[in-house]
Amino acid sequence: MQTGSVIEARQAADIWPWEPAYLLRAGRALMSDGQMRESEAEMQEGRGLLQRAVEIDPSNPAGYADLARMDMSVMALTAAAAQLRAGLEWNPHHPTLQGLWAYAALQAQRRLEDDSLTLELIDGLRRLPVDTPDGWFWLSAAYEERHDTAAAESARERARALAPKLDTDACLERLR
Repeated sequence: MQTGSVIEARQAADIWPWEPAYLLRAGRALMSDGQMRESEAEMQEGRGLLQRAVEIDPSNPAGYADLARMDMSVMALTAAAAQLRAGLEWNPHHPTLQGLWAYAALQAQRRLEDDSLTLELIDGLRRLPVDTPDGWFWLSAAYEERHDTAAAESARERARALAPKLDTDACLERLR
């Protein structure tokens, strides 16, 4: 059974289907509920609402981030990068989108132990170019996971240059 917040969010999206904020809220709620209850149907319905929000307002980075998070939750990291690439076309300097992409590279190395995918994700992000503290912060972690100490330190220095008081907790919060 769905919680009240999922039902309310879904109702708001049904009443105002042209309003991306309601579609995003309902999509997130369904995605979260679907993951918790392992309901593929709810997750797909949530994805559909998120995609509709992106279609209505392609300049809003939130929909791309949510779709990427959904893909990352099932380790579909190439699909996540495609969502992030699309969002970064509209918002090239968005810290969360760049951070999520670099975090996908970290997960490719840490959880999948896939060197090829890790490098593909790193190279794709580096071609943008990376210009946010979050992007460099998570790239440093991906390099560290690959045991590339020099690249990790260089990425950390670039992150610190952009944000001298870089806070790990803040970078983690923006991933959520």
